[in-house]
Amino acid sequence: MDAKVTTEKYLDSLPNHLGIKVQLSLRAFKLNNVSSFFKISNPYAVVNKFKPQKPENIHILTRTEAIKNDLSPKWSSAIILDWNFGEDFFVRADVYGEMKKSEGRFMGYCEFEIGNILRSKGGIEIKKSAERERQNMGSCRKI
Repeated sequence: MDAKVTTEKYLDSLPNHLGIKVQLSLRAFKLNNVSSFFKISNPYAVVNKFKPQKPENIHILTRTEAIKNDLSPKWSSAIILDWNFGEDFFVRADVYGEMKKSEGRFMGYCEFEIGNILRSKGGIEIKKSAERERQNMGSCRKI
């Protein structure tokens, strides 16, 4: 999964009480197909805000549109977030395959902190590692 934000170099020099609007764009690569035989999944993402100390307190921010028949989707709906400098703003994007007669089937997730993305060049990408492959979990890395 890829989260991408465009920023200016002066972010670290601004006071902590200032805030900005952050536009977050999501995409995923090579998702596992969770649809039935002869069909391709229609993935969508549910974007949540959470605190690592209290992972049970997840606040749903938004849900993207479902992308039809695509295992490497790029969602067109941009997510606008209010972020204050110095604030820990943790995001979890859960990806599901849309089902017609039931809840979506879980395809994977990515967790990241907005400030880390803003201070880096590029975004983050979800990659499956050998040990996490067995648990069907991804790990995030900067790109």
